[in-house]
Amino acid sequence: MNKVKLAKGIKNLVWSIFFGFSGPILCFQAFKNINHPFFWYVLILSIVLMLISIYFGYNGIRNITISLLGEKEKNR
Repeated sequence: MNKVKLAKGIKNLVWSIFFGFSGPILCFQAFKNINHPFFWYVLILSIVLMLISIYFGYNGIRNITISLLGEKEKNR
């Protein structure tokens, strides 16, 4: 078991959870204030945060899987 990869994977999952909560909260706030001049900026920021959450979640699960099962060998 690679403990460095495992720690990196858990750290990525923690960031994913943080962005996974903050993105939808900002999206909800944006849709509550549709007439506000910063509506589009807040909406775009919330969508970017949700995409970052998906990215960190994927990398976290990938790193944890690699740390537990080992690197995939290429067939030559």
